This record gives sequence, C-alpha cells and structure tokens, in this order.
Amino acid sequence: MTKKIDSLEREIRSRPGAAERIDARTEAMRTVLRLAKVREEMNATQTDLAGLMNTTQENVSRIERNENPYLATVSHYVGAMGGRLEINAVFDDHVIPLTVLADKDEG
Repeated sequence: MTKKIDSLEREIRSRPGAAERIDARTEAMRTVLRLAKVREEMNATQTDLAGLMNTTQENVSRIERNENPYLATVSHYVGAMGGRLEINAVFDDHVIPLTVLADKDEG
C-alpha cells in the first residue's frame, strides 16, 4: 500500500531535527536560486561573471550552488555586476544597516 505524499511528509518531518534540516536546506536552495536569478536578470552568463570576478566559471557555479556562502563572497559576486549587497538587522522598533566587508582575495 502506498502512502499519500502529505502523510509521508508529516512522518519524515516528525523525526527529531528533520523539520529544521529540511527547512534550512529549502531556504539554502532558495538563496542559491536567487543568486543565479540576479545574474540572469543582468543578462550575464557564469562565464561573463567569472571574467568580472577574475575567477573561473566553475567557481561562479560553485558560489551559486553553495548552501551557505560567505557574505564577502556574495558581496563580491553582486559587486562584480555593479551592485552592492545591503544587509539589515530588523527589530520591532528599528532597523540597523550592517556592513559587509569584502575580502579582496575572495572569489
């Protein structure tokens, strides 16, 4: 007898720590998709971006697939396309802009 997908999902997510791991991996995949989407919206290929970043296409691919990239790496990636990375700490009553220090050797 086969299980319905929703009951299987509930069973898997009920295991200790499983829901957190699934949610973290899902968010990481969304982040990766966003980096590639930014590049595509700028009409750039991985090879184009690699040239701007002074790295290889393979390294750009690795950055886009990385589940937990360094902020300096993402800042360098965005900066190569002429943008800047902005990060804010958001609280109920105020927002604090944070600075990303890009490592000159990153990439």
